[in-house]
Amino acid sequence: MLFEREGTSSYNSECPQEALQAVSTLIFTAARFPDLPELCDLRHVLTERYGSFVDPFVSSEFVQKLQNKSSTNEQKLQVMQRIAEEFSVLFNANALEHWNNRYLVYLKIDMIIKTRVLLNVYKLKNQHVMS
Repeated sequence: MLFEREGTSSYNSECPQEALQAVSTLIFTAARFPDLPELCDLRHVLTERYGSFVDPFVSSEFVQKLQNKSSTNEQKLQVMQRIAEEFSVLFNANALEHWNNRYLVYLKIDMIIKTRVLLNVYKLKNQHVMS
């Protein structure tokens, strides 16, 4: 919408007042989620067009929610379910939770095995030194 109004090819160094908070919040957010390439591309376009004037205009409510990002697994699954419904994708939270639990068990077993191996190596080194 912002680019439609101004034209996508023109460079404008001044962000429209009514878009200032939205643009600033997008730039702020993209800097904190580098694993989302589309958001990073949008950040690049916006900073190229308007500069990085972010801090004073970022939504304080958004910053607060971003700082309190410790969500429960249930909340995360609910968000995933809503996204799946929105895009008409089948989503089975129980299957995901089952897979996640199996993966955690695998990680624990792997750590136990590696710890035992390291302990055995340590014991062998100590026995060799003492002999």
